[in-house]
Amino acid sequence: MLRWIQKMLPALAAFPLLAGAAGAADIYLSLQAAGAGTYTVEGRFWTPTDPAGAWAILSDYDHLPFFVPSLDKSKVQQRSSSFLLLKQEATGSALGIFHRRLHVLLTVREKKDEEIDFEDTAHLDFDSYAGSWHIEPAAGGGSWVNYSLAAKPNFFAPAFVARRAFRTNAKDLLLSVQSEMIRRGRLSETLLCCSQR
Repeated sequence: MLRWIQKMLPALAAFPLLAGAAGAADIYLSLQAAGAGTYTVEGRFWTPTDPAGAWAILSDYDHLPFFVPSLDKSKVQQRSSSFLLLKQEATGSALGIFHRRLHVLLTVREKKDEEIDFEDTAHLDFDSYAGSWHIEPAAGGGSWVNYSLAAKPNFFAPAFVARRAFRTNAKDLLLSVQSEMIRRGRLSETLLCCSQR
């Protein structure tokens, strides 16, 4: 029964069985204009999920569009012992009227259960785009998840639009990931409870 549960968890991520956003805590988010069109984002949130559970969601690359609304496609193109190539397409938006399709080909380096570093190597929509996810156990239980990004778009956007877009999209990303961690944690507890009856 436990083996069946483990196989089904990734597939069940596609279905809103438990309200993902319910119970999501506040996140910390900082945006800075670093000059020359570069923006840096620093984000942080707490999740009741342990580091291994948080890692399982952050590294579920092919299923990310199921719970990150702005992400249209996410597919691992290549894996090696030291890195993987991840192709993603997203819809960036700002002020509800500006929309743009964005493409990245990320070189991803992993430190299991701890860190994911990524950098765009295609440079189709960004002159530079690099960042990381970092997971650390929280003293009272659960995990702290930290996100950082430094990006320089290679297309023109007014500064106030670009700032708003980076802030809005980063906040939506963090809330979506946090909500999915909470949702899957509750689902796992429910399935485990049912399997023990």
